[in-house]
Amino acid sequence: MSSDHLHVWVGLAGDFLTFLGGAILALDAINEDRKAQMIRRIARAIEGPGFKKLTIEIAGMPVRAEDDVEAAFIRRSSRIAKYGFVVLSFGFLFLIAYRVIELCH
Repeated sequence: MSSDHLHVWVGLAGDFLTFLGGAILALDAINEDRKAQMIRRIARAIEGPGFKKLTIEIAGMPVRAEDDVEAAFIRRSSRIAKYGFVVLSFGFLFLIAYRVIELCH
């Protein structure tokens, strides 16, 4: 790869990472309804008579009540949003680098 085409590859990487980060954040937002349904289903299940003695974990958090289920899903969603933000940020940094390299040529 020659330095003449470096800015093109940096720009392409920036575009790809920006798209990927946006897609991660969008999918997390789209899945909110499904998460709410899962929270209700799990909360009803753990209130059943056979589940009082079991230890259930969701996303690394112990779950004993409905509030615990919601907190676990919020924690998982937050982690996904952090990944999306990081990828999106790198995409924007690559796009800025693309513009700087383009200006220098």
